[in-house]
Amino acid sequence: MADEEEAPVVEPGPTLLTTELVAANLSILEEVQLALTDGTWVEKETGSAPDTGHPDGCGFAYTKCELGTSQCEVEAAADAFESYKQLRYLSLAACKLASCQPIAPLSKLLSLDLSAAALAEPGSLPALPSLQLLKLGGCGVASFAGCAWDYPALGTLDLSGNALTELPDFGALPSLTHLSVAGNQLVALPAAVWLQLPSLATLNAEGNAPLADVAGLASCASLVTLSLQACPELATPALLKPLAAGGLRVLTLAETPLAEQNVEVLLALPNLESLNGAPPSEEDRQAALELAVQRKEEEVAAAAAAAEEAAAAAEAEAAAAAEAAEAAAAEAAEAAPEE
Repeated sequence: MADEEEAPVVEPGPTLLTTELVAANLSILEEVQLALTDGTWVEKETGSAPDTGHPDGCGFAYTKCELGTSQCEVEAAADAFESYKQLRYLSLAACKLASCQPIAPLSKLLSLDLSAAALAEPGSLPALPSLQLLKLGGCGVASFAGCAWDYPALGTLDLSGNALTELPDFGALPSLTHLSVAGNQLVALPAAVWLQLPSLATLNAEGNAPLADVAGLASCASLVTLSLQACPELATPALLKPLAAGGLRVLTLAETPLAEQNVEVLLALPNLESLNGAPPSEEDRQAALELAVQRKEEEVAAAAAAAEEAAAAAEAEAAAAAEAAEAAAAEAAEAAPEE
């Protein structure tokens, strides 16, 4: 008898997000501290979740859920997180999200990983008042228009590896200290954005091939560390000059035309403590100081020469005017009738 044909192997598709799927991916069981208020046990600010079954004020709850490996598909109406409002850490990396609104009930969430997730509606990211870490890298997003960015506690934001041509309007992120926009298609870093981020200390903008204007960073007085690695349009040290007014101390320019121009960079930014991963050498610092003196002398000499040239031009103009006036007077005298 002929062998029966084997059925082709079919790869399983994405799994829809359900309460059971969430439950199967929970970890980190933390102790819960409870307090009695108006006859009801409620969670303290530092706790994980209320548990009325423990009158001694202590219980346990799962606070971490990693669904990234399941590559699940989150429907817009999914309510799977309603039963797990105590979650502090959630990973939906590489998952498919029709909407981000199902995350909205997680008001105590501290960390949200959406790296490489397929976001059908990037602007649907909900307000999360406790969120401190948000990863949105590698999602292929071209715009976060519509996103309210309502994250007053957010300290670290990763937007790397997307398709952004301009920075989002963050509104106000008062606690943000670390931002990555690496690997996008940004052309400029406008001043208005940094006024919305008063605490920003570290910015990673490397790998933005079209980036040619960083003058707007002068408005970011809190910025200490900046990476512009692999931004080939940054070819003139003068582009960095506006940054000298701030507190920038660490700068990376590897894989740019400025990578081998340490002296010129130090001339523009003399307060740098680290350049391309190492402290500037004393030789480069001294060369920058000497070059600064030389450039100043050249400016003074050029200004003096220009002033002298202007004075000579004015003198020549005055002499020409006097000569013209004298000629005009002579002509008038000749034309006058004799008495």
